[in-house]
Amino acid sequence: MVIRIVGYTYDFIGEDFGRTLSPLANIIASIQIKKFFSNFFAYNFIEYHEMGEWMCKKLCKLLYFCAIKLMDRIMGPEVLEESRRALDMLSSGDVTEALRVSGEALARADSIWRNAFNATETDTKIELDTLLQAGYSHVEALIAAEEWIEAFSLSLILLYCPAIDGCRMMSIDRGCMVLWVRSLEILQLLLNEFPQEDDTVREHVAKIVTYEVSMLYFVYNRLMEQAENGEIMTDAYELLRQYSFAVNTPEINVNGVMVKPDEDYRPVMADLMGRSRALGIFKVDAGG
Repeated sequence: MVIRIVGYTYDFIGEDFGRTLSPLANIIASIQIKKFFSNFFAYNFIEYHEMGEWMCKKLCKLLYFCAIKLMDRIMGPEVLEESRRALDMLSSGDVTEALRVSGEALARADSIWRNAFNATETDTKIELDTLLQAGYSHVEALIAAEEWIEAFSLSLILLYCPAIDGCRMMSIDRGCMVLWVRSLEILQLLLNEFPQEDDTVREHVAKIVTYEVSMLYFVYNRLMEQAENGEIMTDAYELLRQYSFAVNTPEINVNGVMVKPDEDYRPVMADLMGRSRALGIFKVDAGG
């Protein structure tokens, strides 16, 4: 979006934000900014050129983010509704349509979260929660389509988002729990394909399992502290019982460096994805 005010030209997409927004987003942002300037100058009797370039640019940026944030908050519930519709489609056996609907919902949720995350002074909990829920529905659709590597890869990518974002709340922990359970279940299927006599493969597999189970254990305990229950907790417990030998706690050993998952688990995710990619079971472009 390019804004011109009395000789000043600001390209907020190219220079200030480094991302491309939808035409609708640009239209809404443009309308909000134009309305503000119209009202502001009408009531304050200030000419455009008297504001100065710095103030003009600051106001434009503020209103731009406000407009995008408002639009994203309106779109969020609609994205969740589409995600739930995709899960209903899976229940009725319509895998192809569920893939399409859940994929579109995930793309919109990702855009909403990125907008909020790039606006560094905003709270992103709602947007991140929406992303995890939309992502889960697409993972389920990929599993139903037996796209195991795609489903595993997308699970890891989604689980990396809270590490980048730094948000913590119960619904986000719950969303992570579901994805850790699903990714570990898929991993069990994928690992059957690898020759265990290869030392390099064995090392990668051992570390991947350790990372997966240790992170599952971490999130499981967080939810237990909040008296969480339900089927997913039972599934998690069974997996933890099966792989109890691989759990690192309270710190996770990442190639000799002890990482505290409650502080920053990005090193865990980076090595997990790197080793998975080395085995050919992780794709950076998963999910479309």
